[in-house]
Amino acid sequence: GKAVSKISKQLPPLLGMLLAGLLLRNASDVPLGADIPLLGHTFEWWSFSLRSSALAIIMVRAGLGLDLDKLRKMGFVTIRLAFMPCFSEAVVITVISHYMLALPFAWAGLLGFVIAAVSPAVVVPGMLDLQARGYGVQKGIPSMVVA
Repeated sequence: GKAVSKISKQLPPLLGMLLAGLLLRNASDVPLGADIPLLGHTFEWWSFSLRSSALAIIMVRAGLGLDLDKLRKMGFVTIRLAFMPCFSEAVVITVISHYMLALPFAWAGLLGFVIAAVSPAVVVPGMLDLQARGYGVQKGIPSMVVA
């Protein structure tokens, strides 16, 4: 991630991490498969463990980046910003996947809420970076968006 951000200030470090994962998984002579042990465990075990750890780290960083005084002062706006984007994103994905992919509404709804649940992994690091730079801190915007 840091190598990509050193190459260009406009590219996010997440892009470098994604490219490294693609290269490790696909570009070697012997791709990392399920049957190749890596430090005593299978690739699937490492993949599951690292994904779970990454999600936990993102959520802890989000929680530590909140300003509770500003959230309490905003009141009902905070609650609306916490639930409405997730719910509306899930509904839109549900409708689109039902008609475009011909999924039953139950499966389309499941897909919508799974994708909506992954959105904080994209939004939280960016908001924490903007908060560290001082953008919107006086009005409490990063805290509301992260909440």
